[in-house]
This record gives sequence, C-alpha cells and structure tokens, in this order.
Amino acid sequence: MTLLASDESTVNRSLTILQTGKPRMVFPFEINKRLILIGKMFKDEGESIYLVGGAVRDIFLGAETADLDFVTSADSAGIKRIMRKATRSIYDVSRAKGHGTQGVIFSDGMQVEITPFRIVGFADNYGSARNEKPTLEEDLVSRDFTVNAVAADLSPNGFGMLIDPSSGLEDLSKGVLRTPRDPVETIKDDPLRVLRAIRFSTGYDLRPDENLLSAIKHTVRDTDLLSGIAPERVKMEIEKLLMLPQPSRGVRTMFEWGMVERWIPELAALMELEPEPETHHKDLVGHTMDVLDRAAEFGPKTPRFRMAALLHDVGKPAVRTLTDGAYSFINHDRAGGEFAAEICRRLRFSNEDVDYISSLVSKHHRLSAYDNDWTDAAVRRAVNDLGERFEDIAALTKSDITTGDDELKTARQDRVDHFMTRAAQLDAERYLNPKPPIDGGDIMKILGIGPGRRVGEIVSMLKEKIIDGELDPEDAEGAVALVRRFAKGDMIS
Repeated sequence: MTLLASDESTVNRSLTILQTGKPRMVFPFEINKRLILIGKMFKDEGESIYLVGGAVRDIFLGAETADLDFVTSADSAGIKRIMRKATRSIYDVSRAKGHGTQGVIFSDGMQVEITPFRIVGFADNYGSARNEKPTLEEDLVSRDFTVNAVAADLSPNGFGMLIDPSSGLEDLSKGVLRTPRDPVETIKDDPLRVLRAIRFSTGYDLRPDENLLSAIKHTVRDTDLLSGIAPERVKMEIEKLLMLPQPSRGVRTMFEWGMVERWIPELAALMELEPEPETHHKDLVGHTMDVLDRAAEFGPKTPRFRMAALLHDVGKPAVRTLTDGAYSFINHDRAGGEFAAEICRRLRFSNEDVDYISSLVSKHHRLSAYDNDWTDAAVRRAVNDLGERFEDIAALTKSDITTGDDELKTARQDRVDHFMTRAAQLDAERYLNPKPPIDGGDIMKILGIGPGRRVGEIVSMLKEKIIDGELDPEDAEGAVALVRRFAKGDMIS
C-alpha cells in the first residue's frame, strides 16, 4: 500500500483526457497486454468487463498493484466459458456467498478474480425483487468508499475509459474518504467497513468526511452491529492495519474511535494506566505504539510478529503493583502470554499463530538480562530457553527498548545485537533441544535398569552437557562415560 501522492504528476502519468472530456486510464506496461486480451475475449462473446476497485485506485496513484479484480456483465458460467481458453485453471472463489466470483490462474502464474455485476448489501434484495441483473453503476455505488468505486472499461472501443459515478478519483486527489451513498446505510450493509475506513484513511492519507466519521462513531457507540461481524473478518482487517508502513497510525485510530474496547478489551485496559505525575509512570499506550512501529523496522514482515508487538505489554494491567511510590509489573510477560493466547483464539488466529504470538509475548523480557560477560554456555542456554523462535524474540526485545536517552537506548539495543552475534558464532541454533548421542534404551542397557524417572533424569543431564559444551552431540563414547559417572554419583546432574 502506498501513501497518497500529493502532486498532479502521478495523475498526469496515469490518465489521458480525451477530446470528449472523458478521462482514459493508461495502464502499466506489464499488465496492459493482458488487459487488452481479456477485454477482447469478453467483447467477442458479447459481454463487457471492467477493471475495478483497488487496482484502478492504485494505478491512479502511480502505485504498484498486486491484485487485479474485474467485474463483468457475464454470469459465473459465462466467465468460465470465456476464460477457459486462455487460462491454466479456473475455480470458484465465493460460491457460498453467491457472488459467483471466479479465480483465474494464467499459464504464467498470474492470478485474478472476475465477478459478475453485483449489488452489495442494501440492493441485494432490491435486485432480486426486480428480477433483473445489476448494472455496473449499481455495482460501483454499492461499494464501501468512493475511492474503490471506480472502474476502467476494457472493451476494444472504450479501452481505459473510466466510470466514476461517485467522483472517487476526485476524492483521492483531495485526500477525502467518503462513501458512495449515505454512510449510515453503507456501514449497515457491512459493519466491517468501520475497520476498513481506518485502513484506507491511514494507509492512503485520506481524511474521513464529517458524515462518515459521525456514522462510524455512532456505529461503534450506539449500535450492536459490530457484534455480528465474524471474528475471522475482524482478524483479517487488523492484520492489514498492522502491515501498513507505520502500523501505529491505524491502531491509534482504533483507540480513538473506541474499537479496541470492542475487539481487544485487554489491550484497551492499558489506557487505564496513563502517566501519573506522582510516579512519573510512562504512557503504556504510547509505549506500545512506539514498539509496534519499531517492530515494523526491526522484525520480520509478518502480521503475527506485529501482533505480538501490539500485545507485548497486555499483561501489565493485571499484575501492576505500587510499592514505595513506584509501579512494578512483575511477571507481566508471563501473564501477557496467557492474555495474548486468549485474544488470538477469540479472533480466530490459527493454532500455530496463537502459539507463536503467545510465545513471543511471554518470553520477550528474557534477554533484557543479557550482559556481554555471559559465558558461551550461558548464551547457548538462553537460546535453548527461548526456543526455535529466538531470533524473532530478540527482534521483539530490541523493539521494546524505548525508554531512556538515545545513548542508553543505543547501548541496550547493541546488547541485543551482541547476543545475536554470539549466538551465530557459537552455532547456538544447533543446541535447540539437543538430541543426545544415546537414547533411553541405551541408558537402560548400560546401567541394567528398567524404564523410570531415573532414565529421564539422565537424558536431561546429557542434554545439559551438550548445551554447556561439555559433550559433542555425536560423541557416543563420551555420553556413555558421563552416564556411568552419573550413576556412581561422581557428578552433579
């Protein structure tokens, strides 16, 4: 997603004004040939087809566009019939929703979606009642925002001609976010649009107009519409917000518009811990926003990592104590891991992502104790304790360093970097849950004992010796000698 361009040069590159006064879009070279082909194929079958929505918006802004979405006068069967000749595969995208959207994969791997003209929400019933196919204009004005309610004709005679019934391109140029119809009705059609409004306003630097903003706040405050949104859809929108270049902008707006209380009340509890003059306690919401933006800089470019950054202090309200005029948050990371797991399960994150996010939250403080004087064995133990995600945990730890002057922050960040450098030098990843060169069966044979806790204790001892660098993972003879010493009581486990 690219921020709105402020000058007119972008517009001039993407549009040509015809003698008729109508604007025609100039498509990027890499997709122009494909669009010409699609337009001709549908024209030959007596159908019209249009590039629509986000692709038109992004081309207008001079931004890269990854998703190509089309609408057509043809029904789903017609789409399949027309596109079968030029594609590798065609599949139903939204059969359950009844929209007839067809996913198309071309021979070069390019994927697009083609949907019959449809009317979202309010007009679904209207369309069925009149027993008529929706028109392109009806399709467009039923969409969420004017900036997404723009289409470009792909027919040979009208190639590139823009259809913009709600002046969406003008809104883009002015930096305004509006709905094509009454915003109250538009949000009723799909209440998730309150979250989408945040993403488009912050991601494209668009200012919601007063009517839209009023409708959003009314929806959040005074209605139960939001409770009917499937958690999976909320999750997807939050993930998209988190993947913006500066994710804190969208999350701050969620706080401002009361949406955090709706969907992540545990996070909203941070607002109750605002700074107090007597204790100079820091603003945890502000700190969380700083960490989130730093995570976008330091960590992997994944929604789940940024979700962990967003939730990293979510346990603090539950464990806060006041001692001698100062607040402390003992074990907030452990409590936060539990809260994070509950939040993510509620939002229908996958089990793998729940485990990942809660693990990062619960362990993000463990590297704060690292010192350059740590022994090699201590570094290996730390990596083993953090587990296979130790690199991501280290990135979150580094993102969490926001307190102190620049010199202090740099020094603390350098310590995290130093730890990672040593972990790489020591090949510490090799010691993650190390496997001893002999197993429990071997131990029982060596000592002439049966299964039991004793065997498990010896296996654990061998693992620790590997981590400490006292036993090579391939040294079976050394492992046997350690087992015999251990059995004789000549060493401490």
